[in-house]
Order: sequence, then C-alpha cells, then structure tokens
Amino acid sequence: MGSRAVLLLKGPSPPKHSILFLLNHKKISPAPSIRRFTTKATANGSSLEPPDVARLAETARISLTPQQVEEFGPKIRQVIDWFGQIQAVDLDSVEPSIRAVLIH
Repeated sequence: MGSRAVLLLKGPSPPKHSILFLLNHKKISPAPSIRRFTTKATANGSSLEPPDVARLAETARISLTPQQVEEFGPKIRQVIDWFGQIQAVDLDSVEPSIRAVLIH
C-alpha cells in the first residue's frame, strides 16, 4: 500500500523560496522520533481505539470542558475512520512519482 509524504525544505537562513517535494514513502524513512501508526482498514473504517480527546487537547495545548470532550470524541473517531478508508485504497498499480514545485 503506498502513500505520499510532503516535505518542505528550507535553508538555514531565511529562504528566498522554498522547495516542496512530494516523495514516495518507499524512498524515504521516517525520523526515529516520528511514530508510525498503522491501522487495519475495513469497509466500515479503521480498527483504531477510540480517541483520547482529553489527551489530544492537552497535547494541542487547548482546554476543553467535559461536555466538549464528549462532543468531539465521535467527530474525531469519524475522521480517523475516513483515514482508514483512504488507507484501504489499493495503490499497488500507481507508479511512484517525485515532483518538485518552486514556491515564491
């Protein structure tokens, strides 16, 4: 199953422009500090555990009331299920590509 990654490269000083590369994930490996999550996507969605909304809010440094935590749980789960459906798409027949776009 293939996927794409977006990488924005900038120079050490403020760049005059940035180069945006779309890379095939098989050509690069993630940094050790990046966690790679996998799901078993099905027609009904993914097999991820229900989201820990309180922990997500803490990580995002936002405060939520208990009512908001209850409200956002199903919505976040729906988004996770959509990503599971996207992961279920068979991309084996899609050729890998590398494209560079100059951004001014």
